[in-house]
Amino acid sequence: MRGKKELYSERDKLPKMLESLICLIVDSFTSYTWINSSIIKQINSSGKSDICSIFGIVKFLTLLLTIVSLSACFEPEEGCLDIEATNFQLSADRGCSKDAQSSCFCTYPAISLQITQVFDKSTFNTNQVYQTSAGENIRIADIQFYMSDIQLVLADGQVAATLDTITLTITEGDQEKNKISLDDFHLITPNSQRISSLITSDESGEFTQLQFSIGIKSPESTTTPASMKRTNHVLAIDSMYQAPEGYVFNRISLQPDTTSTEKMLIQLTQVDGLPRIILDLTPFNKQPGKDISIETLQINHAKWFDGINFAENTQDEVRRKIVTNTTNVFSILP
Repeated sequence: MRGKKELYSERDKLPKMLESLICLIVDSFTSYTWINSSIIKQINSSGKSDICSIFGIVKFLTLLLTIVSLSACFEPEEGCLDIEATNFQLSADRGCSKDAQSSCFCTYPAISLQITQVFDKSTFNTNQVYQTSAGENIRIADIQFYMSDIQLVLADGQVAATLDTITLTITEGDQEKNKISLDDFHLITPNSQRISSLITSDESGEFTQLQFSIGIKSPESTTTPASMKRTNHVLAIDSMYQAPEGYVFNRISLQPDTTSTEKMLIQLTQVDGLPRIILDLTPFNKQPGKDISIETLQINHAKWFDGINFAENTQDEVRRKIVTNTTNVFSILP
């Protein structure tokens, strides 16, 4: 990811300029006093002096006091000086402090994503009968999966990932430890129509590609719902976790034969793999400091079941085929 681009106001230099000016005047005053030592001596001995010289000294002292007073009263204004931020403040004298107690911080644009869900050419609804490519009638009661490790690729090949972070308790070997991770975890359900903040980004320019993974990569996948401090986070959902494998990447509950009451629950985990989705976008330009919504992501649930024959395939075979089909489920609508 490219570094942040900060724009600093010329007013940021004012205190330094005042300091330099004062030093220059003090040096000049020292020289002036030395040159006019005879005048000062005359004042001390006779109380008489050239009136113009005395007036010049008075004016000089008045100017010096005024400058010192202005310097002492100046209070620099703190604000966000990153032009990529939504709260960029051109009038600020200095950038936001990195002190955790500071009330000044930069906020960055959200990139949102529209979602449409279909089964072939029909709008997708749960508990509705659909026909697979093998000609079988199935009824899907529920389907939920995680999207994470989200990246937007710019035309120059640079990659933008989210700036949001979260502290997770992960396991490495036999040890637990805290890890600050990018917080780009999203749970897609049958009701998902929009991700309001797919990522937050300090990058601007022409974006050409969207990439994401289905599931949760390691070591973040070793955390548990019980360890989540933010109980409303998508990683705190117990039904999307299965010990000892860990998080369920894709959970499908369906009735593979609508003439029977028998149901099938498919739960894909880290053991089954982590499919990476790469989708080309119609190139779009993101302006500095501006929120933007990218093109619609279509999820075609019929594609999960391509090449699957529930009457003949074992559940392990069904799982493997769903993993293989994953990359065909997603497309970008213009």
